[in-house]
Amino acid sequence: MKKKSLLFSLFFLLITNISFSQKIGYQLEGKYQRRATIPFELINNLIVIPLKINGFELKFVVDTGVKYTILVDKVYSDILQIQYQRRIELIGADRNQVMTALVAPDVNMRLGRVFNPKETILVLEEDFLKFDEVFGQDVHGIIGHELFKNFIVKIDYDNKKLTLYKHEKFRTPKKSYKAFDIELSFGKPYIIAPVTFHNNDTVNTRVLLDTGASFNLLLDVNSNPKINFPPKTLHGDMGRGLGGLLDGLVGRVPRLNFTPFSFENIITFYQSDTVFSELNELSNRNGIIGNGILKRFKVIFDYRNQKLYLSKGKSYNAPFLFDMSGIILEEGDNEATSFKIKEILPNTPAEQVGLLPEDEIIKINYTHGKHLTRIFIKNLLKSKKNKKIRLVILRNGEKIKVKFRLKELI
Repeated sequence: MKKKSLLFSLFFLLITNISFSQKIGYQLEGKYQRRATIPFELINNLIVIPLKINGFELKFVVDTGVKYTILVDKVYSDILQIQYQRRIELIGADRNQVMTALVAPDVNMRLGRVFNPKETILVLEEDFLKFDEVFGQDVHGIIGHELFKNFIVKIDYDNKKLTLYKHEKFRTPKKSYKAFDIELSFGKPYIIAPVTFHNNDTVNTRVLLDTGASFNLLLDVNSNPKINFPPKTLHGDMGRGLGGLLDGLVGRVPRLNFTPFSFENIITFYQSDTVFSELNELSNRNGIIGNGILKRFKVIFDYRNQKLYLSKGKSYNAPFLFDMSGIILEEGDNEATSFKIKEILPNTPAEQVGLLPEDEIIKINYTHGKHLTRIFIKNLLKSKKNKKIRLVILRNGEKIKVKFRLKELI
């Protein structure tokens, strides 16, 4: 099976030969205003906010793993008659594709009472990221460093609110918050996090705090000789990057510490390719912490003072779950009447009952039709050990019934 290298977060872009300076940056309307609060949606573990470009409202992912604001579909910038300054090259996640984007200066961006009248953005000439397949709805872009650099930003995952504070109006959080030092590198926040492995070795990993990654944790096994694959691993779908879907191995890490916070048996993706090891940005990084862990907290980023504040959220103690069926679905619309199987993993319950790639799931545990969604299927297949799953599939025009019980695979 051909593996593709996951280099960054779910939607990370590697941009070459690009250098441009932003001007004023984002500001808060009103001289005496101290903060602005923006509601967000949490879709597939990613933060999605409404953002206006030249007065036209679109949806953007909030991604601390990217430096530049990116519009993924050129059709919107053409409709808004945005002027382009020049063309740059992008490198795909599989290192095989060279893609292009347009640099668009002086774009008016607004997020509620927060605005930037002259932001420089990147516009992909082709929709390589295919957000419609990831989210099951229209999401149009990515925003990261530009939103965080001028404010202290609080992410309240429980109440789905993003609050931007003026630095001079911000008060140090209450005792329930724990302060951590972070480092900004290439406009992205890094933290030192001790990770304990199955042989009881503990490594102080340097990891990117990435709100643009839907997973819990990713580790690069080539970045430190003490970072090793766990005894049990499975092939897993890590998400989508430039160049297509990204595959890898998934297992469990025994422990991750943010003293006084600690997590055990964390579902973790593993990266082992070295094709980008020569890049300065990645040369001293051991991995990524994504929204699967960050959403368990209330999170406050203070880029200017290089501080992170964490307080336990409602899902802090939730278990780390992974698929217990062996079914990998094809990407596509989240809401449909059937969902095609992309792959069946070996030695899993799905293989044992004879399920095959290209089979279409049309009913699962009596749920079908408009109530059947991709997210519902995925959540059901990782819900509970020994849970009985009843499927009706369509194969070559014939309906077939199968049933099996979920089994812990890692």
